Amino acid sequence: MREKFLLLIVGIILASLAVGAVYLVLRSLFDVFVDWQTGKELKWLSKETSQLREEREREHQERLQNGCEHQWGGFLVGFPAEACCRCGLEKQRPTGPCDHVWRSQLEEVPAAVCETCGKQYQRPPSVI
Repeated sequence: MREKFLLLIVGIILASLAVGAVYLVLRSLFDVFVDWQTGKELKWLSKETSQLREEREREHQERLQNGCEHQWGGFLVGFPAEACCRCGLEKQRPTGPCDHVWRSQLEEVPAAVCETCGKQYQRPPSVI
């Protein structure tokens, strides 16, 4: 009787080890599959992102080709630092709906005003 009981205990332990091993193998295969799917999605996202960057850069270059020999640096008082003092376009397209075209406005305090949206830019006072 004791032998049967011991064999039953050993059998249950071996069966649970076998079930645990099968579970670990299946779980590992599932994790490999999930990693493979994630890798496919990341490759697709990377390709799409690079295409969007190239398209944005192409649009940026087309935006700057307006016939002006750009002079960056805000030489005019009150002009944004990254705006062309000849045509008023900014070197990088600003965030938001308006692609500002700055024109100088000479008043008591020199400033620049966007032709399209009316936004006003005033250079902050320099600290000496």
